[in-house]
Amino acid sequence: MTALIKKIYDYLVPVLIVGIIGTTVALCGYRNAYIKADKEIGNATNTILALNTDMELKDGYIRVLELNTSHLSDFNNELIHKLDSVAEELRINKKRLQYAIGLQLSLMDTATVSPVFTDTTTVVSSCDFEPIQTIFNPMTIVTSSMLNGELTTELYVAERLYLYIEDDKIWRNPRRKNFFDRLFHWDFKKDVIYKAKVEHDNEQIKINDIKVIKGI
Repeated sequence: MTALIKKIYDYLVPVLIVGIIGTTVALCGYRNAYIKADKEIGNATNTILALNTDMELKDGYIRVLELNTSHLSDFNNELIHKLDSVAEELRINKKRLQYAIGLQLSLMDTATVSPVFTDTTTVVSSCDFEPIQTIFNPMTIVTSSMLNGELTTELYVAERLYLYIEDDKIWRNPRRKNFFDRLFHWDFKKDVIYKAKVEHDNEQIKINDIKVIKGI
C-alpha cells in the first residue's frame, strides 16, 4: 500500500508542478495580451474621437492623435501626409519616433496709407496703379496698389512647421572603446535620451531658437 501511494505521489507531483507552471505561463500570456488589446482599444477610441469630432478641447487644448507612424499615409489629412513625407525626407527613425508635431500657420494683413491733403494738393490720377504682386515664394506674397493717391499693401505669409521627437540609447560611459573593453569592466549600461528635429517650409522665415522640454 505504501509503495502504491509513493507511485501515485511520484506521478502526481510532477504533473501538478507542470500544471501549475503551465497555468501560470498561460495566465501571464493572457494578461499581457489583455493589457495590449486594452491599450490598442484605448488608442483607437482616442483616435476615432480626434478624427471624427472637433480637435479643440476646453481651455485651448487640442486632442493628441495616437497613430502607428508607419501608416500615416493612410489618413485623409494633408498635414498628417506632410508630417509623413517630411519624416521620410529627413530619414526619421519611425521605430524610435515618440512625437510628431505639425503646425500650419498663416498671416493676412492689409495696410492702407492715405494722403494728407492741403489747399494746394493736387491728386494726379496717373499715379494710380493696378495691384502688383511681389512673390518671394508661394508662401510669402506682397500685393500693392494705389487708387486716388491712397496706397494699399496686402501681406500674405504662410508657414508649416514640423517637429519630430525621438528617443535614443547612448552608452553611459562612452570611454569604453569596444565590446571587449566593456566586457572586461562589465560596463554595458545605456541611458535613454530624447532628441528633436525641426523642419519648416517657408524659406523666408528663420527659426532663431527652439527649446523642447520633457517633464520628469
